[in-house]
Amino acid sequence: VAAGAEGKVAPAERALFGAVAAATLGKTDEAVGRFRKAREDRPADLRTLQAEAEYLFHLGQLKDAQQAFRRVLALPAASAEEKATATRMLAASLAADRDPATAR
Repeated sequence: VAAGAEGKVAPAERALFGAVAAATLGKTDEAVGRFRKAREDRPADLRTLQAEAEYLFHLGQLKDAQQAFRRVLALPAASAEEKATATRMLAASLAADRDPATAR
């Protein structure tokens, strides 16, 4: 179903659509790879960067999530509110880290 729907999505949105579809279907490794590809294809796309960061956080891949939230923070197109959300999520991922030095 997702493969058929992917062809109906605008070409610029296909990589992100595929990543979200894989994540929704529980295909974790595929989703992570597709999010990475979507980010590489569109490194300045806020929605792609946010979706990847949030997915990595929810997977518990905290180091990768931290890097992803930092990419959102570095994006000039992100609004103050979007940067505030990324800052909060970065703080949450740092606090949840098992490394005591990082969690502080």
